[in-house]
Amino acid sequence: MSRPSLNDIALAASVSKMTVSRVLRNQRKVASETREAVLAAAKELGYVPDPQVTRLMQHLKSYKSQPITETIAFLWPDATRHEVATNPYLKLMATGAERRARELGFSIEHFWLTDSGMTQRRVDKIIAARGIEGVIVGLLAHHAHLEIELSWDRLCTVMLCEGHLAPPFHKVQHSHYDGMATAVREVATLGYQRIGLQLDELLAERLDHRYEASFLVQHPLALNDAQSFLLLKKNLSKQDFGAWIKETEPEVILSLECPQLRDWLKSISTPLSKRIKLATLNWIDEKPDSDFIGVNQDFAQLASNAVDLITAHMLRNDHGIPASPKLVLSEGTWVSGGKSIRKQPARGSRS
Repeated sequence: MSRPSLNDIALAASVSKMTVSRVLRNQRKVASETREAVLAAAKELGYVPDPQVTRLMQHLKSYKSQPITETIAFLWPDATRHEVATNPYLKLMATGAERRARELGFSIEHFWLTDSGMTQRRVDKIIAARGIEGVIVGLLAHHAHLEIELSWDRLCTVMLCEGHLAPPFHKVQHSHYDGMATAVREVATLGYQRIGLQLDELLAERLDHRYEASFLVQHPLALNDAQSFLLLKKNLSKQDFGAWIKETEPEVILSLECPQLRDWLKSISTPLSKRIKLATLNWIDEKPDSDFIGVNQDFAQLASNAVDLITAHMLRNDHGIPASPKLVLSEGTWVSGGKSIRKQPARGSRS
């Protein structure tokens, strides 16, 4: 049986072939009754889109003589302009999104809700006035929970963030559970068992405690013993940190704040503190973070993945709050950079 054509559907629904095309491409300028009639006819005839034709049309579209100038909004919920310009992780996200958007023929325009006089309502009006249909919601820098109210029904939206943003949309983020599992396994293969983890309490909440869960599951020691090697505290002080290492005597500490911990260990300057090694959970190729071994979350690639996802939904005109949001995870990679913190055998031990 031959595949039903657009003309077959048009005849069955008593509409033009162009109207059928508009409905199947999910364009909005079609009356609801007409849309329902076309979809019903397509379903009855067993119509499914030809993936080869779809691929060809996208290929031809990419070779138009006039470049695509459609804009994607990148919305920063609580980070300031200064933080995005100076924080190396946020900068990587911004530049990664911009680079991938250019490769696909789009542009990125940044919006900061922290700007003076900027409100969610004003951002919504600006986005509508400029005809922007795609929105990437950036990283939550200072909150674990945040609600954003825009005219979501006319927007394609992807979240590039951790934490709880309402309403729920498609999301792209680092797989913190897998990243932690990689870090613990890699450190354990270097001969360490007394592995510690230091985390800010607000961050742990924002990540739904995935880091701690993976840390405890993967830890080479028994669960009861491993729990004592978890330092979870908001606004950690050097005194609290010093008391913890004195009590637990970790051999290696996993952290997102390795430069700060390194300074504290130097100032504590005890035989124990001098032996402790550090491994970062957010390695980037920029000092001081590049001084450590650790997990590279690849913030630029995360942002690139978000652009890929948002443009795919824009091409399909998938507007509104999704019934079943997608979650795209990236594990990251372990980086040793030629550095070795392999545990040395104790003096007098036999090889």
